[in-house]
Amino acid sequence: MLAVVNAGLATSEVVLRWLKPAALADKFSHQYGISVFTIYLGGATMGSLLAAALTIDRVVVPGPHELLVRIPVSLIPVFVGAALGLGLGLAEGLLLAPPAAIQWSFRIRG
Repeated sequence: MLAVVNAGLATSEVVLRWLKPAALADKFSHQYGISVFTIYLGGATMGSLLAAALTIDRVVVPGPHELLVRIPVSLIPVFVGAALGLGLGLAEGLLLAPPAAIQWSFRIRG
């Protein structure tokens, strides 16, 4: 579980560093949009990895004991988990992005 959270946070951090020049723009809307986007992608990563881990361990979808047979079965829950992660990441991003964008605004002007 901790590995899934770390992967989601790392995804957000990498994308945020990649988009750093645009994130440090003067427009608040660009800063807000990039903050929402990075949290959105982190949520998708966490949702898909969590669904994959729970499906392969036979927690979500009971199935055969062979790992190679369970992997194709786990694709549908992975896509569902990614969609749920995207939705939750978007909701979280809309709530948590304004403080981050405001903080960047003060860094630019300060």
